[in-house]
Amino acid sequence: GTTNQLYIKATDRAGNEQQNLQGFIRIDSTTPSLSVNTPIGVATVNGKSALSIVTTVSDTTSGLGDVSASFTTDTDPYNAPDTWVPIATATPSSGTATVSISAASLNTLPEGSGQIYLRMPDGAGNYSTVATVNLLVDKTAPTGTVTSHADSATVNKTISISGTANDANGISSVSSLEVWNGGAGPADPDPEATTGWVATSATVTGTY
Repeated sequence: GTTNQLYIKATDRAGNEQQNLQGFIRIDSTTPSLSVNTPIGVATVNGKSALSIVTTVSDTTSGLGDVSASFTTDTDPYNAPDTWVPIATATPSSGTATVSISAASLNTLPEGSGQIYLRMPDGAGNYSTVATVNLLVDKTAPTGTVTSHADSATVNKTISISGTANDANGISSVSSLEVWNGGAGPADPDPEATTGWVATSATVTGTY
């Protein structure tokens, strides 16, 4: 940006004049830069965990403002109406800013495709180009059914278990299979429990 001196001259009715140097003004009409480092490609979310978005930011003249995230974008940030509704912000440090989108915010999105938009102003009020993170929102649990053995089957040796696993929405594929080894109880085990579930080596492609 160009630095300019600001002078003010006062003239009275008798024609006397006085000129004062009031200070310096720096002109900055250059937009700051913002780009997304991670996630790369499409981020899959389920509304139960937060999503961290890491950005790289820079501005050579006026300094950096906070990075803001929104589910709605605004094609003209300088004029009303402003359709940008912030859901999270982050202060840049050492050329990066990490914006954390809460699970509660993500859970408000409908299932399917979605977007998160990011922008940043500089110290002069110029806005960066809007960056976009594409989402797949899947809040429906997959299903699994054992077909090799009847319910409550009794066995006396090592067995192989087979069955089917599917994702009802077809939004995200079934990626892993675990079996419960946490003991019997009065109710079905919690599928989100952090203990008791044991990973298998099964390759899940609709059947296992």
